[in-house]
Amino acid sequence: MYAKASEKKVRALVPSVQKAFAVLEFLASENNGYTTSGLSRKFKIPISTMNNILYTLVDCGYLRRTDEGLFRVTMKLLGEAAKLRENTDLRDLAHEELEVLTKRTGLASMLSVRDGDQLVCIDKVEGPSQIRIASSIGKRSYLHSTSTGKAILAHQPGATIKKILDRVGLPALTPNTITSQKAFQAELNRIRVQGYALDNEENTAGIRGISAAVFDHEGEVAGAVGVGGVDFQFADRMKDAIFSVRACARSVSEKLGFRESTKS
Repeated sequence: MYAKASEKKVRALVPSVQKAFAVLEFLASENNGYTTSGLSRKFKIPISTMNNILYTLVDCGYLRRTDEGLFRVTMKLLGEAAKLRENTDLRDLAHEELEVLTKRTGLASMLSVRDGDQLVCIDKVEGPSQIRIASSIGKRSYLHSTSTGKAILAHQPGATIKKILDRVGLPALTPNTITSQKAFQAELNRIRVQGYALDNEENTAGIRGISAAVFDHEGEVAGAVGVGGVDFQFADRMKDAIFSVRACARSVSEKLGFRESTKS
């Protein structure tokens, strides 16, 4: 448990990070760009230190340096804020449906989205069992080895899938992970046809999952919902779990304004 700031002095603050955020927040509030020397004077930070801060933020994509030597905020900051808002909206809309999904299946349910080349879990409802799977809110995973990741990838443009696989590859996490691009493409084709994805102990030994993609009002994939548990939990409930996962994905998609006719 983390103690409240009023109860316990925080001793792990990093001054350079605090300075970087102060500079970034200041530039985000200004219409005009600033030079290194101008910012150095304003924040009373040595020019060499300010220069390191600014070029670190440039390297991270949050600032750009103009031909006149002025530093300005890029659109990346706005893009990150937009992603947070979209994910918050999606989580708010989906949470009740996840609770229904867990109640119907008796399994932990999850909502995940793609962030670049990774999968991020943004919501989870635990099942009634004492058994807990490792997935947690905020956890990042490979896309190719999870049912939610595969459900999302299956509905991405072919060029996007190729770029992700070129950058990340298909690393084996268990003996069941699909590591052949030909076999993986066949898997994605199968997911598109059947409307759901399976994790057959491909990400973690002994853990299975079922997921289906969620679509927004434009017919674009917004994320995926799914259930997960240990192998024996699926023994007598696979068919019902698949039905419930697809129903959950359909309900969340409808809340996002999706209609079957909008999907190309």
